[in-house]
Amino acid sequence: MKINSVTVGLPVANLTQAMDWYRQLLGELDELNPSEGVWEICITPSFTLQLFETEFEEASVKNVGFGTGDIEASHTLALGLGIMAGEIETVPNAVRYFEFSDPFGNLLSFYQLLDNNA
Repeated sequence: MKINSVTVGLPVANLTQAMDWYRQLLGELDELNPSEGVWEICITPSFTLQLFETEFEEASVKNVGFGTGDIEASHTLALGLGIMAGEIETVPNAVRYFEFSDPFGNLLSFYQLLDNNA
């Protein structure tokens, strides 16, 4: 068995507000609405972020990370959206990243892999 795609679901209290927020964060991407109360954003051909509306305060305890080629630009984007983003952290010879939450309390991050020769 070979896995050919991954979907990560995040609970949100207001689906319309969540979609507007994620569009600002991630830009224009392919979207679909497979059923009432569910919206999917195709981040890459093999990774889909699924937002589903729930009445409960049920924020994800997992972190969803988005790879970027420019961690500083991603940090500036996040701060420009009014996100309380953490500082950019560095794991030498591995990765640079920062963490933040969406308006519904779901943990997110942007990360940039480092060249081992850097």
